[in-house]
Amino acid sequence: MNFSWVTKRCVLLAVICATGVGCHQEPPPVQPPQLTFKQSVFVGSALAGPINSPAPDFSDADVLELNVRWFALEKNPVSDLLPLDSQSQFTTAPLAATPVLSLGKSTRQLRFGTGSAVQTFMSHLRHGALGKFADIGNQTGNFAPLIGVKFSTFAPSPNSPIHGVSLTLSHDASANRSTTKPVMGDLTVTVEYPVADSSTLISETALLAIPIDRPHSFALIIPWTSPDGHWKAIVAYGQFEKPTTQPATPTPSLVLKSQLKPATQPTSAPVIANARPTLEDAFNLLRRSGDPRSTLFFLASSTHSEVAMDFIVPVSE
Repeated sequence: MNFSWVTKRCVLLAVICATGVGCHQEPPPVQPPQLTFKQSVFVGSALAGPINSPAPDFSDADVLELNVRWFALEKNPVSDLLPLDSQSQFTTAPLAATPVLSLGKSTRQLRFGTGSAVQTFMSHLRHGALGKFADIGNQTGNFAPLIGVKFSTFAPSPNSPIHGVSLTLSHDASANRSTTKPVMGDLTVTVEYPVADSSTLISETALLAIPIDRPHSFALIIPWTSPDGHWKAIVAYGQFEKPTTQPATPTPSLVLKSQLKPATQPTSAPVIANARPTLEDAFNLLRRSGDPRSTLFFLASSTHSEVAMDFIVPVSE
């Protein structure tokens, strides 16, 4: 064998590969979009929002953990999950001409699912059926009866009408006393979008009832095109867990209580000790409250009176 010829050929191939001519090179890793995340916990409910009141008493057994992973997708899937507004129990747009909507405008563009539909969707995502995806980030927060948790992401893009999305979760312990049915919670999905020819943002909120005990999960698909046009959707994948504790560390209930802050827009409606208020409780709250609409929202969501909510937003204060 002519070793000099073999040596020359190896040197030539090395030079070619070093200069990038004729050799296959792996493309650089795809970078996820840059999003801004916020999260908070508060006294109140998902629909009524924060209220200015001391935290109700709760124990470690009452605390649940929500873990939300955010992904970016190269494709906007439209078949795995159903439209969000078709599953909404109540959709509102407080600053719009019609504050209570029979059909969502922005929320109808989003898709949402729980249970087996989520598992099918996540399987398609992991096996590449939805194109490439990128892991954007992770958020973890705890919540308890009448203690809500809110996750927000902001991603203004000239290619997308949706500028931000918030997920707010709460639950009512008295509505979850059954041992044979899943523990249910209230989830609101709020979409922020600009008014035409204006920098002003308005919002639209959909209310859903979802199972929140383990091992339940949910997925939300948000149509959103990144500034460079590469990414076509954002996914929020939520899983419910029981908080874990380590020796010599604060318990989940103490950690959650330490995170509670006064409401940024307080109302005088207090937390109701009995989550099923009486008619007398309701009238007393309305007499003391400086914000009747927020109080009505809180009462309606605490008692799961979805029909009553239809009359709250349009009512004149």
